[in-house]
Amino acid sequence: MIKGIIYDMDDLMIDSSPLHQRAGEFVLQKYGHSLEEIPEDIRSRFFGKRVVDIVEEMVDFFKLDVDPKIFFKERDAVFLDLVKKELQTLPGLVQSLQFFKNNNYKIIVASSGTKEFIDIVLDKFKIHKYYDAIVSGDEVSAGKPDPEPFLLATKKLGLKPEECVVLEDSANGVEAAKKAGCKCISIPYKTKFKQDVSKADLVLSSLEDINIDVMKLIFGK
Repeated sequence: MIKGIIYDMDDLMIDSSPLHQRAGEFVLQKYGHSLEEIPEDIRSRFFGKRVVDIVEEMVDFFKLDVDPKIFFKERDAVFLDLVKKELQTLPGLVQSLQFFKNNNYKIIVASSGTKEFIDIVLDKFKIHKYYDAIVSGDEVSAGKPDPEPFLLATKKLGLKPEECVVLEDSANGVEAAKKAGCKCISIPYKTKFKQDVSKADLVLSSLEDINIDVMKLIFGK
């Protein structure tokens, strides 16, 4: 029986990809480069990963003479400013949270983002009350597609992996969920960067599509 719901955050709860790209582009241009120089097949693999891991890949790709930690700090300052000013939720977020809460599921966020970023998002949209706990990218030694974030999430909920459903948008996230032993509903983010989510137990077009009939049909509850 399914007892827990694990939400990814970027591009599942919130429309953050455009802001991530703008922040990355802003800092890259300081070093004389652009995101457009990175092939699409490489950029498509960024989705779902921790920003610290993406930054390391970017610094290596461009052979930049800068400490990745400094690059990350510069980029994060720009990104969080954009988040506070411009970030929007994706359709169906609050509706889905209310549905799961009303049906007595435990709920947790397991994001590749920093704890600071997660807290800003939950505060901005006043949705802290729906979550029993959070898992941030700061807490794990390996990010998605490694299963560690979701295994930690199930542990924090006090549940077995098979008792949890992960809501994910990216190929890396779906892979991590299945490696962890969780069920997975994928809601792919609308982007030109193709994401293979075929390993998910169910693919929906929006959080708005989640209801009791879907949960019963696929997961028995």
